[in-house]
Amino acid sequence: MTFSTRFAGSNRCGSALPVFNRRLFMFAALRVRHWILVSRACQSLTTIVRARLMPLTGGCCASGSGVSTGRLPHENCAVGSPKSNGQGAESRRQRDWLFGSAYLPRLPDAMPNRLVTARTIFFWSSLKNIAGRIHACVGTSLLRKSGELISSRYAPNFARSRQVRRLATSLAMSATVGSALSCPSPVHAGESLDDLKQAVARLQSRIQSLEATRQTVARSDRAATRAAKLARNEAEEARAQAEQARLQAEAARVKAQAAQSAADPLQGSFPGSMRIPGTSTSLRISGYAKVHAYGDLGPRNRSDNIAVPSIPLSSGAQSAQTPGDVAVGARWSRIALDARTPVSENFGTARTYFEVDWAGQSDPTSQTTASSFTTRLRLAFGEFGNTDGWGSIVAGQTYSVFSDCILNPLRSVSDWTTPGTSAVRQAAIQYRKSYGATTFSVGLENTYSDVTSTAGTSYPDSNGGAGFALSSAPDGAASIVWRGESAFFALRGMVRNIGISNEAASAAAQRYHASTTGYGLGATGGLNLFDNRLALFATANYGPGIGRYLITVSQGFGAVTNFGLPGVTSQAARIDTVTATAGLVGLQYRFLPNLQANALVSATSLSYPAYVTQFTTTSSAVNRSLWATSVNLIYSPVPSVDLGVEYLHGSRTLVIPDANGIGGGTADRIHSMVLVRF
Repeated sequence: MTFSTRFAGSNRCGSALPVFNRRLFMFAALRVRHWILVSRACQSLTTIVRARLMPLTGGCCASGSGVSTGRLPHENCAVGSPKSNGQGAESRRQRDWLFGSAYLPRLPDAMPNRLVTARTIFFWSSLKNIAGRIHACVGTSLLRKSGELISSRYAPNFARSRQVRRLATSLAMSATVGSALSCPSPVHAGESLDDLKQAVARLQSRIQSLEATRQTVARSDRAATRAAKLARNEAEEARAQAEQARLQAEAARVKAQAAQSAADPLQGSFPGSMRIPGTSTSLRISGYAKVHAYGDLGPRNRSDNIAVPSIPLSSGAQSAQTPGDVAVGARWSRIALDARTPVSENFGTARTYFEVDWAGQSDPTSQTTASSFTTRLRLAFGEFGNTDGWGSIVAGQTYSVFSDCILNPLRSVSDWTTPGTSAVRQAAIQYRKSYGATTFSVGLENTYSDVTSTAGTSYPDSNGGAGFALSSAPDGAASIVWRGESAFFALRGMVRNIGISNEAASAAAQRYHASTTGYGLGATGGLNLFDNRLALFATANYGPGIGRYLITVSQGFGAVTNFGLPGVTSQAARIDTVTATAGLVGLQYRFLPNLQANALVSATSLSYPAYVTQFTTTSSAVNRSLWATSVNLIYSPVPSVDLGVEYLHGSRTLVIPDANGIGGGTADRIHSMVLVRF
């Protein structure tokens, strides 16, 4: 309750009365009604209040406030005593009420409760806020009766002046608050105490539960924070260790190179190489001299390398000459030059590679005196970069990205290009990038259309460069190779454009052009067992228009055309791809470190459009299926010398029999070699 008080003078015994603010007083009266309805004293507080108020009840007593009022001892009488009729007594009583030293009258006996001094009332009323607004229910009838008692008893005296009326109102309010605070209600107090105890117990349980949850969450958060911090620290330490290891390895490499240079100034940067004095370029020269001898078991075949798609048919002059010839040659000898120049750790190395042999086209009759053969360029490319870093670029004549022969671990005595595989070498621009054990390669490579008609096979260079096969776009190839400790696996792909054009024909009715798209897919894998003593190898290739990319496809059969067949005009001419499916499985077994055996079997199937059955001139080259197998034994008495012997067998079946009714041919050969490498 808020109010303001002014004193007219400093004499506490004077007649000056407090002046109350009307608005604040009315607000306080409303607050009293609110306290009556919502205040609920707990039993423990009620007991304390009653214990404190008991000594203050009764008749005449001394001032309970402990404050000097300036009154004589015989004037300290209860309000309403017989001596209260005088004017002086009334003034003294007013001062007593003003300074909180008087006592309110006792209530009727039916309500055995006592009213206490205004000062005590205000003291204990403040406990309501301290106790957290304790709820108690006080009967409004008790307060009403107390007010009526005060009003009826002191109406004659309080009506004398306006100030007295204000004082009466203040007394009534004080009496009301005192009744509310001092009136015990045993039943409700007990119930309220039990309710409060239960509520407190529930709150305490809830608080404990929330505190436990908070602590659990806090522990989890702290654990997660510690784990994340630990993981970050471990990752940083691992990166630091990796970087330190890399720096140490680089330092060791530089140190080793310096030591080698100091020990041997000609020591190169890669195995088998030597450093060119005054430069950082390392050079390695390698190769071998090889002599081979063979004898045909039938039919006669003057080629020193069996080409399965062109095996002589089982009839004719060659087939009649069985067994075939015996021949010796050395044109498969080879030499290679490899030069490498380190640029920087990030950029990588610049490399140049050349490889040649003497298996090129030549005049066979030269063997009568000099046995001279034409030098053939096998490989000639430059490479720069770091495959494990930003990548490397290869430019020049190299193996196609689609070729799987470079993955083949099997060895051949006869330099037989393994049937069913791809071994194309051509000019290309390739990019390679390694991610750990996996290497990705892509390339744009030389294109070369190969188309066959009933009149023959045509290439862009046929007829002195006037062939009707047309190359209009480079071939594209890509591969993914994974290499493990004891296995590898590769996926390969190729796409090409095959075109024909006869726009140069003199007759307008014969002018036409057409093209088609060919592609090839391949999968290759290998596995090493028994401490690398046994190597297993398998490869498969498929594609419409794969043509020259597959060894067992006849030359010129990337696509076929019906142009030239009876009744086919230039408007009706068409070009179609030849679909090939091929596979090979093989193994290599090392009986001893210097003694090994190799064996393989290969099969190829081809499909054509129906009109190829009308081909005449080229009918003997339209194969339906091909088979090949070989087995050999290679012995190395010293690491640089190989001695070998091999058995080869091949066969092919035609789509349509030739004019003599022959549907295919077979070949069997024994081949041997002596090879000395450097």
